[in-house]
Amino acid sequence: MKEKKLPEGWEWVRLSEVALKFINGGTPSTAINEYWNGSFPWTTSKSITSYSLSAGEKFISQDAIENSSSNVIPKNNILIASRVGIGKSAVNLIDIAISQDLTGVILDKKKILPEFLVRYLHNPKLLLQLESDARGTTIKGLQRSDLERIEIPLSPLPVQRQIVAVLEQAEALKRQRQEADALTGALLQSVFYEMFGNPIGNEKGWEKVTLGDIAIVQDVDHRMPPAIDEGISLISPKDFIENDKIDFANSKKISEDEYLRMCRKIKPQPGDILYSRYGTICETRLVPENKKFQISYSLCIIRPTTETISLKFLFWLLKMPFVKQEISKKQRSSCIPDLGLGELKKIKIPLPPLALQQQFAHIVEEVERVRGKQAESGKEIEALCDGLMQRAFAGELAG
Repeated sequence: MKEKKLPEGWEWVRLSEVALKFINGGTPSTAINEYWNGSFPWTTSKSITSYSLSAGEKFISQDAIENSSSNVIPKNNILIASRVGIGKSAVNLIDIAISQDLTGVILDKKKILPEFLVRYLHNPKLLLQLESDARGTTIKGLQRSDLERIEIPLSPLPVQRQIVAVLEQAEALKRQRQEADALTGALLQSVFYEMFGNPIGNEKGWEKVTLGDIAIVQDVDHRMPPAIDEGISLISPKDFIENDKIDFANSKKISEDEYLRMCRKIKPQPGDILYSRYGTICETRLVPENKKFQISYSLCIIRPTTETISLKFLFWLLKMPFVKQEISKKQRSSCIPDLGLGELKKIKIPLPPLALQQQFAHIVEEVERVRGKQAESGKEIEALCDGLMQRAFAGELAG
């Protein structure tokens, strides 16, 4: 990880040089119910999603701790995922017992701040290195020695505090951007309810029609083509990303021949709505302009066939929580959610006057314009935060 010379007063050290102890974890026997009815928080690596951890996944008893390989990590130290989710790390803000997926690192706080270390441990290059160091056949894991060898650019404590303060400000800016994005999405839901009321209750008394009355609802055949390295995108719900976008770059690819075969049943085109009907259900996306792709059997196409309904009104109607809840009741399996096309076609929806639908569509266009600007701003903030982190641990923010 050493990339360049550090400023005066800094030094490269191994994690073992700033740690007092490394502590393994474990899982108490699930066959003993009393172990899982206690009051002491216990966690796995699944709960590590940010720089800090303030709650456990489950609660275990003192007997569970004493009679298993689980151990308690005192608060304000570091948890590192050494098996599942390799490299994920967080400062534990509470005393917490850990599973075998985690290693607790008790720090010498006269040398290093937990908040400083955890941000360095989130360095993408370091995470890639830890991933490559992992060994094992079924479940890969890191050895204690792998963690001990992690190299850290250690600065004096006052400089560490300064770096943490700067990075916290950048992170706060990122959170504000994310909150603004969420509020923008919520705004359209609020406007929809104000203009059209609850689609299920239909308190405004709009005419009601079935989805099949006003749209084609069609999927592709269920014989999925083989994937190839380069080709035409085959989109599934896993390619649905935030801000109502589709990730074409990382999607599965199929050949031209398979694409043409699948198009004989239906071909996605602008003006279509993509609707997830298998596995992850009730998610919607609009087909973008100038994109050649096909859909997997876990999606279907909803294509309006009448001028009495606006595309964007229908799109947002299908996104409304109450409508999604109503549609999800029609799923055919409790194991893997599965919506049949026949059931979707029977869903009843309100049909307000077209002029009111179009008014809502204009509002959507304005909000989407704002969201586009927010997305660009979000990328700039992300780049700023990444740049600040790289400069911070190169010693370029101190002084």
